[in-house]
Amino acid sequence: MPGASRWFIALLAVLVTACGAAPPDHMARSDPDDESGLGGTGVLAREGLGCTGIVGEVTGFGSIFVNGIEVEVPDRARISEDGVVRPGRAFRRGEVVALRVVEDGGTMVAVEAHVLHEVVGPVAEVRTGQREFTILGQVVRWHGGRLPSPGEHVAVSGFRIPGGVVHATLVVSAGRSTVLLRGRLRAGPDGMYVGDQRVAGTPDLARAAGRRVHLHGRLEGGVLRVRRWAEAEALPFAAPVQRLVWQGHPEPLGGGRFRLPGTGLELALDLPAAGILRLELARRNRTWELMRVLPREGLPLGRPEPFRRGWNGQPVPRPGGHRPPIRPPAGYMRRGLPR
Repeated sequence: MPGASRWFIALLAVLVTACGAAPPDHMARSDPDDESGLGGTGVLAREGLGCTGIVGEVTGFGSIFVNGIEVEVPDRARISEDGVVRPGRAFRRGEVVALRVVEDGGTMVAVEAHVLHEVVGPVAEVRTGQREFTILGQVVRWHGGRLPSPGEHVAVSGFRIPGGVVHATLVVSAGRSTVLLRGRLRAGPDGMYVGDQRVAGTPDLARAAGRRVHLHGRLEGGVLRVRRWAEAEALPFAAPVQRLVWQGHPEPLGGGRFRLPGTGLELALDLPAAGILRLELARRNRTWELMRVLPREGLPLGRPEPFRRGWNGQPVPRPGGHRPPIRPPAGYMRRGLPR
């Protein structure tokens, strides 16, 4: 093995070990981020850099951009798609991902990456005028391109908004063998449901009523027969993080409290607006604090990019050590997101 490769693998092992420290306490299920100067966010960095969780839409490439942060995804990173390990899987613009990253010399490096679809299955109904379609009992709103046809099997990336509607950030064709649904499970008079989709599975599925779940199975007579399932309340990371940069629609719980779907976090937040937001949070003294609401478009101001790339993707030296700010990648935020 070349010396450079051995050096990188050793460094990554050290970083992973540092990330794997025991969580402060009861928040082991959620894992967000710690402090101040996360690449592109310009807030965390005064009290030490712990591991960072980033959840959001892939909006550009160089490496990949998520929530305005450029993240390198090395070959050794653990990559999964809906809970199934997919070594070397490529990313698509518009996919929703969860990344656990560490900083290496000003560059954010992914230790693990999870691609998260909200629903995969056959399209049941299409409403062209509303730019909506229904799949597995879920209403999907899609402003990014061609609407799928009834019967077409597709995978949907996106965010849940009030009423359970999925605001899609990417819709792509999918294999017919895959049927997947992610959402909040509820008990109905004749069984369990996610949205309007009736689901049936092992008796232990009922214990997850009221919680967000991740279901794999098959359709039989309009019922999703669950073959395997898992709770999806918490971040999917293998180790804790101390900071979190999260994109999504906070769920209001009343009394000024909100739930951040897919994180396990319920926080008292003073949010300036509704809709799909990008939030930066830090763990302090076993609790989580909102550091700031990040801009909805463009990249956050603050941290300069560690280097600029030329046409061939290689770093370009800067005369005099000047470090201009990161520029937004083309098409950074998709049009059509709720304002």
